Amino acid sequence: MPVATPSPEAAETSPAATATESANLPVAVEYNLGETTITQSMFAEDSRFRNMPVRLNGIIAAPNEDDAPHPVVVILHGNHPGCPITEGDMLDRWPCDPEVERPNYRGFEYLVRQLAAHGYVALSININAEYTFGFGEPVPIERLGQLVDLHLEALSAATSGGLNKFGVELEGKADMSRLAFIGHSQGGEGAYWLIQQAGWDLPDASTRLGYGPVYGLLMVAPAVNWSGAGGARLPLAVILPACDNDIINQEGQIYYEITRLDPEHGSWASSIWLERANHNYFNETLSDEAVARPGRPDCKPLLQPETQRSFLSDYAITFFAQIFNQESDAMKHLGMESQTQTSDELFGLPVRIAALAPRPDRLPMLVPVSDTELETNRWAGEQSLKTSRPFTARKGITPPL
Repeated sequence: MPVATPSPEAAETSPAATATESANLPVAVEYNLGETTITQSMFAEDSRFRNMPVRLNGIIAAPNEDDAPHPVVVILHGNHPGCPITEGDMLDRWPCDPEVERPNYRGFEYLVRQLAAHGYVALSININAEYTFGFGEPVPIERLGQLVDLHLEALSAATSGGLNKFGVELEGKADMSRLAFIGHSQGGEGAYWLIQQAGWDLPDASTRLGYGPVYGLLMVAPAVNWSGAGGARLPLAVILPACDNDIINQEGQIYYEITRLDPEHGSWASSIWLERANHNYFNETLSDEAVARPGRPDCKPLLQPETQRSFLSDYAITFFAQIFNQESDAMKHLGMESQTQTSDELFGLPVRIAALAPRPDRLPMLVPVSDTELETNRWAGEQSLKTSRPFTARKGITPPL
């Protein structure tokens, strides 16, 4: 789809649609729930790697208003070195002194505060333990599931009037029956798999787990390391930064595609190609990524970090307004209004949007189950396809990007 690209000056100065001025934002508090261990099932009971030490810390903010309880949004950062790699080591060491551990979770303080200002209890948690090879090779998301559980269990206790080590008043504040996730880079992939494997997107999640279900997932520059995932069973949005220097082949589009092709998916999904955006600027702690990729004049100049983060804040606020409150204009602002042409701009920035409408708004024209049906319809009549590029996926084969 052709995109009308505004000038860099126009894109940088476009006003944010929904973000709140910093002076009016709730305070974000850094919390430490203490140290504990999680279990690594691949190691024998007597292995020193069986019980892995972890630190349960992060950043949290809650709304100032009294209209509690509020939905809960959990933010998962990406795979960036946690403990430093010293000279001569092949891998990082685990655990390490908290003074030298990289606080990747702090990079989303701005988003935690924005979400709290718009009615959500938001927390960005430290999941460095999920990614390290310094305490043995992990089973994908096994550590992550335990980490998320421990944070949510502590939040559930605090909002119920029990022990509160978060450093912010939480009694009665959090609605543990309404959850959502935001995941950046490998944190996006981890959230996708975790939600599916734990069944957090199923109506009975609260009965089984004590909290949930998950209402929606926002993936930001997501990584793709594992194959075999099914389509998302909840509202899904994928933001793909066009000038990503990390996930350079934009593999994250696969999450939208497998959801689009899943006949069981009844909700909506969207993939947003964000022009001139890069991988790192979503997280305030990551290094400068100002050098555009070779051969990409469309990446010069890159979006300013504040502009890119403002876009994520605006999109996230509107996304959650739709999935939790079904606000009347939310789908329009997300570029998902089924009765209008897909927009080439969101929140003042140029984008390309791939949109899958909710099932009641879809009108399937052709759903062939074999190559033959591309030439012969089910009534034995001839048919032809023009100005289209049909794609056939066979069972057990992951569809290409």
